[in-house]
Amino acid sequence: MKLPLKLFTLAVVVFTSFGMAQNPLINFPAISPDDTTIAFNYQGDIWTANINGENPKRLTVHEAYDTKPVWSADGTSIAFISERFGNNDVYVMPATGGAPKRITYHSTSDIVTDYTPEGNILFSTRRNFVQVEREYETHIVNEDGGTPRRFLDATGFDAALSPNGKFVVFVRGSCRLEREAYRGPANRDVWLYNIKKDSYTKLTDYDGNDFYPQWGDNNTIYFQSSRTGKYNVHKLTINDAGDKQGTISQITNFTDIGIFSFQVSKNGKDIVLTKGNMVYVVNANTKAQNPIRITIAADYRFDPVVHKTYSSDVDEIAISPNGDYAAINIRGEIFIRETSKDKKRTVNVTKSSFRDTDATWLNDSTLLFISDRDGQKDVYLVTSDNEEESDLFKTLKHKIERVTKTAEDESNLVLSPNGNAIAYNLGRGQLVVANIDSKGKLSNKKTLLDGWATASGVSWSPDSKWLAYSLSDLDFNSEIYIHKADNSKTPVNISMHPKQDRGPVWSPDGKKLMFSSNRNNSDYDVWFTWLTKADWEKTTEDWEEAADEDENGNDKKSDKKDNTPKVKDVVIDYEDIHERQVQVTSFVGGEFGQLFSKDSKTIYYTTGNGSRGDADVESDLFKIQWDGKDKKQ
Repeated sequence: MKLPLKLFTLAVVVFTSFGMAQNPLINFPAISPDDTTIAFNYQGDIWTANINGENPKRLTVHEAYDTKPVWSADGTSIAFISERFGNNDVYVMPATGGAPKRITYHSTSDIVTDYTPEGNILFSTRRNFVQVEREYETHIVNEDGGTPRRFLDATGFDAALSPNGKFVVFVRGSCRLEREAYRGPANRDVWLYNIKKDSYTKLTDYDGNDFYPQWGDNNTIYFQSSRTGKYNVHKLTINDAGDKQGTISQITNFTDIGIFSFQVSKNGKDIVLTKGNMVYVVNANTKAQNPIRITIAADYRFDPVVHKTYSSDVDEIAISPNGDYAAINIRGEIFIRETSKDKKRTVNVTKSSFRDTDATWLNDSTLLFISDRDGQKDVYLVTSDNEEESDLFKTLKHKIERVTKTAEDESNLVLSPNGNAIAYNLGRGQLVVANIDSKGKLSNKKTLLDGWATASGVSWSPDSKWLAYSLSDLDFNSEIYIHKADNSKTPVNISMHPKQDRGPVWSPDGKKLMFSSNRNNSDYDVWFTWLTKADWEKTTEDWEEAADEDENGNDKKSDKKDNTPKVKDVVIDYEDIHERQVQVTSFVGGEFGQLFSKDSKTIYYTTGNGSRGDADVESDLFKIQWDGKDKKQ
């Protein structure tokens, strides 16, 4: 059983390691004009090394993050950006090391893009002419300092001046670079500005991202593009008038992982780039690739091991079936602790540098979870590796086994109440249900959904025969659906409202389906749907009479036996089900239903999110009767 975080407190210790990688993660390498030295970013500092990777030297040691080095035309200075005063500013320092000089002082961030032969620095920023689209502008400042001025009248960024000073190449578009597979109108394109003619020309029209253009010579422009599926270096040429000539050619051909960044030498002969944790020098003419190994024998920039104790910031909590233990997920690790408030000890059952999430108890001695430890997100289980002690909390040895091995990511595990089936998302739009035995073996897999939208908030009915979930339509409106777990019936939209409906939760008696909706003034409130017409038509007096009788119609006052009722089949009347909705809360600020009490009469909900405007409502946990009465904190 997974619970809202408000219901639980804990303290865990996490060990965070910052080990020196054998292949250090080098970013933004740049070749010196004489092709002998590489400047790069590592551990938040600016470094240099020989072109063959030897003799690495740290140039900056400030605690702020220093990055994106750019060489001056004569190779004596390096410009870079640093957040030493709260946001990125441009700095210049000697290429051999020394005290950096701050060049820009504006409260917005500046990103250096070029260092001209005249000693001027081009940088992208957002200052005086911020447009509705909030695009960057290109400014220029001298390496000795002074007042920056706007260099181009058009918005854009990644600007670089041609060696002959006639053209400026730059980028327009707003798509995030992380979206390598993006194709659409927000894509980035390369543009050219003719300084003499004061004219602009679009050089690329690919519907994906083309960005970070650099000059090889007066007629050759290199840029980064996803047009071949992964980010690679491409080349285009222009004539002396600035007109595009011929076709775009591909310089690198990486198909597994795209490049992160690249830089062209001032003479246009070589290209240095990073891909994953590797650095390559590529000959611009022959396209020959030479991997460079930079071995950094230096002290740790930060403490290699950090000990942290957490008493909050938990992502997920799952209670074991017997109620004795809680599995808690924090910072990609899964811990187990006893549910007693007096017990403080926690046990880390995953212990890896990978991200482990979605802890779900299969039974009292087996815990399912999602992990990317084999390169993608799959289902795993952890059990005791001690035949004499099956208790996950008490055992000193744990065994982790892989349950699924598919080409797509699994996520959002939800176990059925009877423990015999499990639902999960596969890839981006599939909802899968499978039988699961006590050993974690899956069988009889069924794909209930396979579309563009991902089902969220998946919830099992108490009889383990139905699923409820929220799903977005083509207008990005989230609706609540009920779906037969064996896929024998078409899913039914039971909310039918143009506002957002999320987080379905079944009542234990199978009569109500709770959800949260922002249909009233854009505030999220707690609602539920009566699943049968008979319950919907009952009056207040009917429910008061029913409160005095057990499910067999016997007077509780004359029969005090505590007989545990068997789980009954959930009955659903689909006709006009969207009209049987009841609003439970209507307070200032957002309310989100979390769970029902065992007798299905009390609803627990959280506050402090999902409110409209600037409503100041603290995050807290409340309970209220299903009829909206007797609210308590």
